Amino acid sequence: MVNHPDLNNAGLNTPLNYVPGGRFLPGYDFVSLNALGLGNNVTEADGDGRDGNPADPGDNVNTAQRTNPLCNDNTPNQGTAAANSTWHGTHSAGVVAATANNATGIAGIGWNVKVVPVRALGRCGGAMSDVADAILWSAGLTVTTAPVPTPNANPAKVILIGAGGKASVACSQTLQSAIDLAVAAGSVVVAAAGNEGSLNGISAPANCNNVIAVTAHAINGENATYSNIDAVGGTQVSISAAGGGSPASLGFGSPMDDPAWDGYYIWSTTSSGTTVPVANAPTPAYTNRIGTSPAAAQVAGVAALIKSAVPAATPAQIKSAIMTSARPFPVNSSCESPQIWRGRCGAGMLDATRALQAAGPPLVVTPPANVTVAAGGTASFTVEAIGVVSYQWVRNGVAIAGATGPTYTTPALAATDNNAAFQVNMSNTFGGTTSPAAVLTVSSGESNSPSGGGALPAWQLLLLSSLLLAARVRVAYRKQ
Repeated sequence: MVNHPDLNNAGLNTPLNYVPGGRFLPGYDFVSLNALGLGNNVTEADGDGRDGNPADPGDNVNTAQRTNPLCNDNTPNQGTAAANSTWHGTHSAGVVAATANNATGIAGIGWNVKVVPVRALGRCGGAMSDVADAILWSAGLTVTTAPVPTPNANPAKVILIGAGGKASVACSQTLQSAIDLAVAAGSVVVAAAGNEGSLNGISAPANCNNVIAVTAHAINGENATYSNIDAVGGTQVSISAAGGGSPASLGFGSPMDDPAWDGYYIWSTTSSGTTVPVANAPTPAYTNRIGTSPAAAQVAGVAALIKSAVPAATPAQIKSAIMTSARPFPVNSSCESPQIWRGRCGAGMLDATRALQAAGPPLVVTPPANVTVAAGGTASFTVEAIGVVSYQWVRNGVAIAGATGPTYTTPALAATDNNAAFQVNMSNTFGGTTSPAAVLTVSSGESNSPSGGGALPAWQLLLLSSLLLAARVRVAYRKQ
C-alpha cells in the first residue's frame, strides 16, 4: 500500500513510507525473505522480510528477471520486456474505500469502510504459505511462523485476495485450512478468479471452498475476454462484477470495445512512480486497470456495506445476499446463452443496491396479482422478490406439491375453485417472507387473466373477414 490523499488523507508531499490514517489502519507485511528462491530483496523488494510495515516498495520487473518463469505473470504474450510497478493493492483499496465527498478523485464502494493493509505478494508473486498466514492474521487469528507477528487489533470482516496462482493449480490444503479458519472466525473471503482467459479453471484461492469467487464482465455485461471461468462440473465462480476490458462475444469489436475509451477501464488510486512510490505532488495519482482484481474489490466493498448494515450477518448470509440479488446477464451474451457459458459465470452481475436489500428476509418487489379465469382454464401467479433462496406456493394456507419457483400455474380449474387464495412463502439464510394473497375468480364467461388469451370462435372469424373485405380498412386485433 502507498500513501494517497483519497485513502489515508496524506498530503501531497507526505513522506513515501506508508502511514496509517483516514481509511488505513495498521497492517502487516507477510512477504518472506527470498520467498520464491530468487535471492534476497527480489520478491520482498524491501530487503527486510516480514515486519509491521505493509508499505508497497514497488513490484517492477527488469528484463533479466522477466526471463525467469517465476517472474512471468498470467498475462498472455507478455514477452520478456521490463514492467513498471503495478501498485495493485492501492488500486484495489481505492475501489473498496476511496473517500467520498472530499472533492478528490473517486469514491469507493464502501461508505466509511476501513482498510487493514496486508502485504503477502511482491515482485514476481510470492509463496502461498505467506498468503495463508496473511489470511489468518487478517481474521484476527494466531500466526505461529517466525517472526511471530503482533496480533491484529482490527480483525477484518472482509478479506480481499486480488491475486492467485495459475488456473491449472488446485487449492492447497494450507490455503483451504486458513480460509476455513478465517470464515469460522466471521470473516468473508473474496478472491479474484484470475486473468488467464481460462474456460477450464479458476485460480487459487478463488477455487477453494468457503470463498466468494469473482469473475469479470465488460461494460456491456458480457464476460471479459481475460476472465477465468471453469468447465461444467468444475469449481464455479460465485458472481461477476465489472472488470473492464473487451467483451468475449456480445459487443466485441463495437465502439465501446476500445482501449482508447475511458469506459473500457476501472479507475482508482495509484502512485505515479514507475519503480518506487513517489509523492502525490502536484496532484494525486489515479490510473486505469482491467481484471478480476478490481471486480473482486467491488464485491468486497459490497460485502463490507452489508456487514455495516447488518453487523450480525454471517459470511454465508453475506455470500447468499450477493448471489441471490445478482442481475441477469444480458440477452444473447455468452453467460446467458445455454449453448455457451450459462451457469459458468456465477449467479449474475453484482448489484450493490439489491444486495443490500437482500441482506434480510426476502423483499417482495411485485406481489402476485388477482386472476380471473373461465372454468376449464388455468391461471398463473408470479412473484418478483429480492434475495430468495427457496419458494413454496400455498393455496388457502396449504402447500402445493412441486410449486417451488417464482411462478405457479394451476391445473384446469372448476367453479369450486372460485375465491381460492394463493400466496408464496419465500426464505433465505436471513429468514422468511410470505407474499400478500392473490385471489382467484373462476367465471362461467371468458377469462381476463393476465396470462390468458384464447381464440375467437369460427363464426366470429368469418364475420371479421367479411367486414375487412367489404370496408377495405385495416383492423388491429389484440388478444386480451
